[in-house]
Amino acid sequence: MQNRRQHERIALGIELEITPMGGSSYQTDLLNLSVSGLFIKSRGEEEIGTICRVEILLCEPGDPLNVWFEGEVRRITDDGIGVRIDSIFQDSLDRLQNLLEMSGRLAA
Repeated sequence: MQNRRQHERIALGIELEITPMGGSSYQTDLLNLSVSGLFIKSRGEEEIGTICRVEILLCEPGDPLNVWFEGEVRRITDDGIGVRIDSIFQDSLDRLQNLLEMSGRLAA
């Protein structure tokens, strides 16, 4: 099977909070991350196409230094869900890119 990913994914073990539209928010584990999407553990309530608000918890929940974005569930497996990043503020994008760069250096 050919890998169609355009961006390298970094394995991370940090928490995030996800709020599916029409559902309740919950904290879970971020399994891997790229500049275009992420894969997370899920409660199994989401469906393909579900729009979600995601907050990667670098600090306490609600802290403006966390990474915030909206995305869409694009893949569901037994292990979790893949979410495509659709919109992100510039500050969060900068923090996301820094997080990926630091994680890449630590993994090397």
